[in-house]
Amino acid sequence: MNKFAFIVHPNQTGDMWRFPFSGLLPGRILEGLHRFAPPVKLAEITGIESSLGITGGFLISVPLTARQMSKLPRSVLNGKIVRAARMAQRLGATMVGLGDFAPLLGEDGYGFGEYFGLGVTGGFRYSLFTGLAAALDAAVLMGHNLKKAHVVVLDAAGPVGSACAHLLAGRVMRMTLVDKEKRKLNDLAGKILFESGLSVGISPDDKKVIGAAHIVVAPQGQVMDSRLLPGAVVCNLVSPPNDCWQPAVVREDVLTVEGALVKAPGKENKNLMPGLPPGMICPSMAETILLALEGRRENYWPVSRVTVVQVRQMAALAEKHGFKTAGIRGIKSPLTPEDIEKVRDNARKKGFGSNPAGLPME
Repeated sequence: MNKFAFIVHPNQTGDMWRFPFSGLLPGRILEGLHRFAPPVKLAEITGIESSLGITGGFLISVPLTARQMSKLPRSVLNGKIVRAARMAQRLGATMVGLGDFAPLLGEDGYGFGEYFGLGVTGGFRYSLFTGLAAALDAAVLMGHNLKKAHVVVLDAAGPVGSACAHLLAGRVMRMTLVDKEKRKLNDLAGKILFESGLSVGISPDDKKVIGAAHIVVAPQGQVMDSRLLPGAVVCNLVSPPNDCWQPAVVREDVLTVEGALVKAPGKENKNLMPGLPPGMICPSMAETILLALEGRRENYWPVSRVTVVQVRQMAALAEKHGFKTAGIRGIKSPLTPEDIEKVRDNARKKGFGSNPAGLPME
């Protein structure tokens, strides 16, 4: 059996209760001490079983809060990840998921796994696929008709935006690509037309299209929320693990989606990930488990090198092993039906859904 390890961290000092003496010290002092603390094995995971294989693994916690991760030097973060990888190696893992550390590691992680003889993943590929699926599900729950809704993809010439555009082309009928790289946009639009038959619009300026968008895909989370339509859905897929970070949108009549929840196969895997419902994991952890089930030890790919082909391959692996999207994640927490209905009610007060059937206006 190929084992995996997934690296996690406490979001804030209140989440450090598992560590010795955590309840006895003020938060700032605790943060300072944990900067020098080694990684710890938080939990052993069993019961991950698909019809094609079985695996188990470990949660390894690096005791840095999200705030610390955003401020510490890259060299300190890299050192923490190296120590966590060594622990994973000692525990017998063959595949390591970097979790929230992956966006911070960036290009520095390329070749990281080869140093330890481990497979390493940032989890971007399955996170991207499930995040888009969750955003479209949320849009339907908000009352949008995907055949009529106008979808805007920001930073579309970049690797994440380009992959999003390709994936969305098979699901929506109206799409505009936004980026200052006009030549790349034209090339991307041509490829999408050839592959899917969808003719997309292009624009170098988001100011001209945001105000007419029902769904906005914002890979970098930068959206001027004052321009958004009431009832719009904003999908932010690559956000840093920073508790001081401001979400893409803070309006109460706009729904922000930051990703998906995934149901792992198996009957005895009730408590897989702290803070999530029983049986649920984040997509980046799911990607780590999938690669372990497949017995793959591939090298780490930073998000800047992710392609739509890789995303589709990971989605196919998930379907093969029975992993399913089973929830929508909002700003740092799962979205409930009540959460979505509240946003929809606020949007209705500002005119959303005033046309028959509550569909987006033409």
